[in-house]
Amino acid sequence: YIAYGRNISAVVLRAIEIFSHVDMLYQSINVRVVIVYSLTWTTRQEISFSSVPNTLLRLFREYHTTTTAFKSITHDSTQLITGINLDGNTVGIAYVGTMCNFDSSVGLTQDTRGSVASVATIAAHEMGHTFGMNHDDDS
Repeated sequence: YIAYGRNISAVVLRAIEIFSHVDMLYQSINVRVVIVYSLTWTTRQEISFSSVPNTLLRLFREYHTTTTAFKSITHDSTQLITGINLDGNTVGIAYVGTMCNFDSSVGLTQDTRGSVASVATIAAHEMGHTFGMNHDDDS
């Protein structure tokens, strides 16, 4: 929000562009990605923030599972796009194999403010983890 000049319309447009690209990436395996709800925080009061990826993922999961808006909308996964510069080389993180599990199907992607395609690739990668996909070198 801050990185986009406190312009909610710009933030929403960026999210739509990112997830439209994610949808395009997943169409080749007959999976569609559709935004069913969008929330833009204008203050940090909604959630405690951390630059530690695992901590931020846990905090977002806790927020997701306790927020009425998420409970009232049918959805398979919830993704946080953040402008926070995550520690280390991490630009995204998600729980593995949790798709369609309300309590844990969450992931987060750092908006590096690069191209839509580059941020969408990160988001698609993290969604792949929620589908249960591991890295090629993981056992």
